[in-house]
Amino acid sequence: NLSETEYLKDIVVVVPSTAEASFLESYENLAQDSVGYGQDGDRESVRGSPVVPGSARKITEDKEGYGLYIVTILKNFEAEFKRAALSVRCVVREFQFKDALDSDEEEEEEVGDSLEAVESELNSALNQLRRWCKAHYGEAFGSWVHIKAIRVFVESALRYGIPANFAAMLIKTKKSNEKKVRNLLHMAYSSLDDSGMMQATKEERNAIGGGEDIYPYVSFDISAFGSRDK
Repeated sequence: NLSETEYLKDIVVVVPSTAEASFLESYENLAQDSVGYGQDGDRESVRGSPVVPGSARKITEDKEGYGLYIVTILKNFEAEFKRAALSVRCVVREFQFKDALDSDEEEEEEVGDSLEAVESELNSALNQLRRWCKAHYGEAFGSWVHIKAIRVFVESALRYGIPANFAAMLIKTKKSNEKKVRNLLHMAYSSLDDSGMMQATKEERNAIGGGEDIYPYVSFDISAFGSRDK
């Protein structure tokens, strides 16, 4: 983290990889004659650099070969250090931690607003879809059952001939009871198996194009959407 006190300040320095070694050797002496370190009454007798010795620390490096260093200097001599850094091919970057934090907060707020907008749009679309389904599901399901009824009539006419002498019915059962119901229907209508297909093996039915389950009666399943029962 960057720190700043009444007299000291951390600054960010961009250092090319080709100048990194020389920078580390010389940064403590940059702007060498800028600060007076003499005794009271004769400050100018001893001149030195505003850099705090040993303060350089590398924080990152990009793929283009530039390293980012933080250096601590005397706060009132930032301009002198900037000029001296340029002489060794290094650049001081202005960086305010508060500005960066504010930028991150603004970005988070923008992302949050975008998510809220997307969620609102999604909820609106879902509500419209639910209303549409409630309005049209009954009509679509009724049409589908009507098609099933037509298939039952056509298949029955093809199997038992005309004039039509058969009855259609709808049986509702739980899936767990389906096998039991099938057995009862088989016992009741097994006499209708004139073709002998019920006695044929699965391989024999496949050979004549009848691989599906065959019953002595015409049967079609109707499964309501989202229901596990038939």
